[in-house]
Amino acid sequence: MQHIGIDKCRMIPTRPTPDDEAFLEQAGIILLAGGSVEIGWRAFAKNGFKELILRRFFDGAVLIGVSAGAVQLGRGGLTDDGLKYFSTFGLLPFHVGVHGESDDWIFLRDTLGFTQNATRGICIPSGGGIIYHWDTGNVEPVCKSVLEISVEDGRSHEAIIFPDLDEAKVTKENAENLL
Repeated sequence: MQHIGIDKCRMIPTRPTPDDEAFLEQAGIILLAGGSVEIGWRAFAKNGFKELILRRFFDGAVLIGVSAGAVQLGRGGLTDDGLKYFSTFGLLPFHVGVHGESDDWIFLRDTLGFTQNATRGICIPSGGGIIYHWDTGNVEPVCKSVLEISVEDGRSHEAIIFPDLDEAKVTKENAENLL
């Protein structure tokens, strides 16, 4: 963040202080980090941060999800043992899977299997990312292609969404200029 001029950063621990909560109340960018989707979600609930993060988002804060944080921005996930489904922020109109390319996205496929209605999942490989465009509903892959899995009437459909190569070139050139 410091490389782009953001110098007021703070890691909010699982057991936040009143100063941590006050900082989060004013944050313009909130990065949801990795780890366990379930443990992180329980910490948000316990500390009242589910509501606070949603309020900050609707007040204009930018939310960035990395690894488990990306899953939490989606519709839901599974407990760490994979036996129960739980809802998360639901800010993205789909479920998110991360780092599952080595096991054919089994955790996201299992998550989609727990849902009752037609559903959709986006699989983000290691080293990749997405930008979700609220105005169009489009998913824009960053750095790597993503896999979209949709399930309707018990049938699964898959599609690969490729990054815009012209955009990837510009991103690479910009990154080289920062070094």
